[in-house]
Amino acid sequence: MQDDDWPTYQLARDHFRACMDKEGREEAGVRPMLEALEPVGGWPVLEEEEEGGRRYPQWWQLEERLVETGLTAGHIVSLGVVIDARYADRHVLRLSPPKLGLSNKALLKGSAHETTVHYLRKMVRAAVAFGAPEERARREMSRALDFERELARVQEEVKEVEKVRAKRELLAKVNSCLKMI
Repeated sequence: MQDDDWPTYQLARDHFRACMDKEGREEAGVRPMLEALEPVGGWPVLEEEEEGGRRYPQWWQLEERLVETGLTAGHIVSLGVVIDARYADRHVLRLSPPKLGLSNKALLKGSAHETTVHYLRKMVRAAVAFGAPEERARREMSRALDFERELARVQEEVKEVEKVRAKRELLAKVNSCLKMI
């Protein structure tokens, strides 16, 4: 088998050719992205609004669909098994927060902050580029930004609780050391 026969080399060449094919990209437009989103339920802002609203999957069902289709999961939370920080011989389940589009600090500065305004504008432009009506894109992306802001607020609260717990544990260790003196 020669190097250029390997499937990884062929795949790399195919991807390179696709990237360099400007006419093909322009012809395809956003269709490939929409086709990739279809198995996970599409993007609600692009769909017709239904009376009473459409029922969307729960976040864990969406994460499962993302994994099944080979797309990146862990958008709402990620779950993993890690070594316990307190007891190295134990493993624990770890829920990690999502990676948001902006830092928590920026999101929590409010919707009128320059960074947040630009971020929302970018979200709306993306939705419109994919075919959403502009007014609906504004409304839905504002709701999505509010959700991100709420997730950021919760993450910051959790960080504060963890800091307090860590300080208490440190004080307990110092106290036990002082008792030995």
